[in-house]
Amino acid sequence: MCSRDYTSFPTTFMITDIGSLTRRQDRTIGMHFFNPVAAMKLIEIVRGVKTSDETYEVIKGLAIKLGKEIITVNDSPGLAVSRLYLVLVNEAARLVHEGIASAEDVDKGCRLGLGHAMGPLRTSDMINGMGIANHGLDYMRAILGDDYKPCPLIRKKFLAGEMGESAGKGFHSYD
Repeated sequence: MCSRDYTSFPTTFMITDIGSLTRRQDRTIGMHFFNPVAAMKLIEIVRGVKTSDETYEVIKGLAIKLGKEIITVNDSPGLAVSRLYLVLVNEAARLVHEGIASAEDVDKGCRLGLGHAMGPLRTSDMINGMGIANHGLDYMRAILGDDYKPCPLIRKKFLAGEMGESAGKGFHSYD
C-alpha cells in the first residue's frame, strides 16, 4: 500500500461517502478488523462504488500477509458482519429489556444453542460496544429504516455510561 491509497476501518460508515471526499475514489477501500485484532482471523474488505480492482488486490494481499481470512463485501451500512452482530445484540438486549431472559441466559443460549464462542451481550461488554450498538443502530436506522431501532435498554445503558467491561458494567457487571 502506498500513500496514495485511502484505507478506512469502518463499521457502519460508507466507504463510497468517504471516497467522495477525495480526488481518488478508485483508491478508497475499507478494511474492517474485529476485536481483539490479534485473536480474530477475519477482515472484511469493503469495496466502494468506484474502488479499482488494483486497489482491491493490494489490500487483499496485505490482509493475507497479516495472516487473516477475508470476506469481500460491497459498500453498505453495517457491512455484513456488523450488520448481523448489531441485529443480534439488539434482539438480545430486547430479550433482557422485556424480562424474557437474563443477560446470562441469553449469552448461554447463544453459546450452547447456536455454537457461538461468546454470547452477544458478553461480546458487546468486552469491546465496550454499548456506544457501537447505540450509534451503529441509529446510523443504520436513518438509512435502512425502523428494523434497526435500538432497544431502549441499549440507549439507557449508553446514557448511564455502562459501556461494558472497562466501565465495570454493561449488560453484565465486572468487579
